[in-house]
Amino acid sequence: SKLPIIASYQDAKIGMTTHGFIACVKDFGCIVQFYNDVRGLVPKRELSTEPVPFPEKVFYEGQVVKVMVLNFDPGQERMLLSFKLKGDGELEGGREEEQSLQGKKRISKYKTGMIADVKVLKRTEDGLTVSVLPDENQAFLPMMHLSDHITNCKLLWHLLQEGDVISRVMCLSDGKGLITMCRKPSIISAVEEGLVVTSFSEVHQGMLLTGYVKNIMSYGVFVEFPYGLFGLAPKSAMSDKFVTDPNEHFVVGQSVVAKVINIDEEKKRILLSLKMSECALEDHGTTSFSLLEHCFQELQFIRSIMSSRDDSEMSLNLSRLLTGQKLMLTVQEVKDDGSVCFSGAQVTEGLSVTASLYHLADTKVVPGQNVAAVVLHVDPLKAEVHVSIRDEILKRKMTTLKLNYSYQAVVQHVAEEFAVVSLVGTGHLTA
Repeated sequence: SKLPIIASYQDAKIGMTTHGFIACVKDFGCIVQFYNDVRGLVPKRELSTEPVPFPEKVFYEGQVVKVMVLNFDPGQERMLLSFKLKGDGELEGGREEEQSLQGKKRISKYKTGMIADVKVLKRTEDGLTVSVLPDENQAFLPMMHLSDHITNCKLLWHLLQEGDVISRVMCLSDGKGLITMCRKPSIISAVEEGLVVTSFSEVHQGMLLTGYVKNIMSYGVFVEFPYGLFGLAPKSAMSDKFVTDPNEHFVVGQSVVAKVINIDEEKKRILLSLKMSECALEDHGTTSFSLLEHCFQELQFIRSIMSSRDDSEMSLNLSRLLTGQKLMLTVQEVKDDGSVCFSGAQVTEGLSVTASLYHLADTKVVPGQNVAAVVLHVDPLKAEVHVSIRDEILKRKMTTLKLNYSYQAVVQHVAEEFAVVSLVGTGHLTA
């Protein structure tokens, strides 16, 4: 650090800016430590220019921070600090540090809700460093904000390369020296339609808000909303079913719709419900169809990326395999659980092509045998293709579907985001 060092309480000066690290995070603020175990308090009101209802969800022990001294008492060994720095003129060496992180001077015009195209600069462990077009200011697009669907988030992060342009990405926040972007359609739609709250005073009991899972604890799930508001869904309000382990129901970054069930005005805390029975924005069918539609639109976009990459034969092969497609395969191995592994001229070496015991339908097969099969699901991330040789799927006769008509369905495969089903008597596979 090029900033002045605090090695004793006598070294402190009101208005000086220095570096330290967070030694402890409490409900009332953060304890910051300097050299020789000198410590100071950043009270809750000084954590950010925006309200921080749950400091433990924003800051962590060991985090290196830049602080400004507000007051100090050497005799009592006390120091009052702030994370709210006043301006470049008072940051001394911090300005160069911030510019080196940003790459270019930040522009304050980036507000929550602003839509722009971004260009991928590089891939990091948990997201993409991008430049916001046309100004080319550097920003960060977290992996879990690439989509409303977790598997698509991982796929897009894996496939997108330096120089790729991503359209219609929204600015989620512009704080702490970093612009954070979001590509989740549900979040973008909520902001564009005004179905958000911009401050705690706008929150009222019973309202439905679209957000995303920020953190998962044994006692509940923390949900963050646009404009930086947080809420907690306790274990009892997570699901219509009994919840033993929240991690089995939610993942960090997951898009959710939450209902406000209680507000603590004094502590600025929001209590939420994530029960499906209480949180459907519309009727369940319309909501599910909208999610599926977005999911498959993104999968089509992902296939177009894969087909355009000429550096991977496997990616090209995966992009061409579709649900319902017939393949001629050769049995390679019959496993102990009864499932079968295949190879074939239509699948690239390295792809895992399998049929479960159920999808063999009591058909006895041996290694080297040629069989016809139907693709049920393609998982590009795992390079897996799931197929079936059941007669009702392999020899199905397609009939015309009637709009708004109900059909009986049989689950044929369960993927992470949806189930593949066959509509009885129609010959159709759908999700």
